[in-house]
Amino acid sequence: MIDAFAEAVRDLALPCSLTLVIPGVAASLSARSNPLAVATSTFAGTAVVGWLRISGQIPSSLTWWSSMGVGILVLVAYGALFARATRPGQRVTAGLVVGASAASIWTPCVGEQLGSILNRAPEDAVGVALPFIAFIAGISIVAIAVALARVGFDPPESVSTFLSRIGVAMGLAIAVLIGSGLYSNVVAQLVTWSL
Repeated sequence: MIDAFAEAVRDLALPCSLTLVIPGVAASLSARSNPLAVATSTFAGTAVVGWLRISGQIPSSLTWWSSMGVGILVLVAYGALFARATRPGQRVTAGLVVGASAASIWTPCVGEQLGSILNRAPEDAVGVALPFIAFIAGISIVAIAVALARVGFDPPESVSTFLSRIGVAMGLAIAVLIGSGLYSNVVAQLVTWSL
């Protein structure tokens, strides 16, 4: 598991990893309250839906209509985070939606550890669950670090609002790309640059 986590941290610099890193960071920035709950729920959504995809439990590609639906869900999630979701459940739900959406359209950069996980997943889904979660934790470390920094530094309201607007702008761009069906083209280009 440590090897999978370490591989993910090394892969953070690869462009294809950005398809998970950027939505997580955007969610951590967008959350105007309790960004750590948002970051951890984003991680959880990514891990669960990613695992379901690699184990063959859900389709690995989206149709145009499902892309449109995912884009709308992402837009609503970032909007809820910026609007200062008032109940903890709302923040957690928004984070789960962002993470699940990112995982539903992720094309992984395959290193030795993730390659082994992906090869074993169809026959041993339960056996690869913990190494896969460790990999996603490594990818999610940036979003969690951003959330911890926001909590630790407790910026003034004006700075917090500015950071939230940056996160929402990033989230809006992601939602538009997903909803328009162009996100897969961006992901494909990032994967090409990673090779």
